[in-house]
Amino acid sequence: MIFDWNLTNSNAKNELFYFAEKILKSLDKDENGNIIKRIIESELCGKYGLFKTDFDSQKLTEEILNWWNEN
Repeated sequence: MIFDWNLTNSNAKNELFYFAEKILKSLDKDENGNIIKRIIESELCGKYGLFKTDFDSQKLTEEILNWWNEN
């Protein structure tokens, strides 16, 4: 799912593996949505240079949590 968001300009999907791994580890620890949201914001802004206005972290968090709860 994260790879389908097209959040970075790069076509190299392997750049998102670390980001996905951080989220999966957090989900596995049963951490709440606020922590997932902070991971999304810090990774996308800090590592990938996006601005918070470039993405909807709440929506992305909800998508992740819905996916996690369904699987």
